[in-house]
Amino acid sequence: MTRRLVLLSVGLVLLLAACARSTPTPSPLSTDALAETAARAYESRDWGRAAQLYRELTRREPDQAEWWIRLGWSLRGVRAYEEALQAYAQADRLDPQAFWSAYGEALTYADMKAWHRALEAFDRALTIDPHRLAVHQQRALLYIQLKQYDAAADAVLKGLYYFPESQELWSLWQAIRERRY
Repeated sequence: MTRRLVLLSVGLVLLLAACARSTPTPSPLSTDALAETAARAYESRDWGRAAQLYRELTRREPDQAEWWIRLGWSLRGVRAYEEALQAYAQADRLDPQAFWSAYGEALTYADMKAWHRALEAFDRALTIDPHRLAVHQQRALLYIQLKQYDAAADAVLKGLYYFPESQELWSLWQAIRERRY
């Protein structure tokens, strides 16, 4: 009986070893599945996870500007500002007319308190797409913060050209008038 038990044990070990060899190792996510997972992390603002996933997507598909833009925004979310700027720069090389890259760059420079660079990027974002109310507002607010009231007034007037009914811009206009005169 002992011999039979030993033979059964050896057989079981050999069977388990064969099964282990034949069990496929989990394959990495397909690019589509990875993009879907990254988008979910991005939309839920899980910036660290999103950055990790978009890094992988940019490794797999380095010619996709959208991946670089989302990587930049994700890196901005974890305050990795220099890396975010590098991601936006790559996106700009691939698609110089990408609004979200220019806007992300502007916000990143503002986060870094690099005001002049932020204003340049806001200007570029508005050149690409002037129909973004928030960009006009943020640009005007930055000029107000810098006490550059003439430039702030110009920024508000440009915004009012596109958004004449914007109460936010009219409020900024009033604030500028009160500080300027």
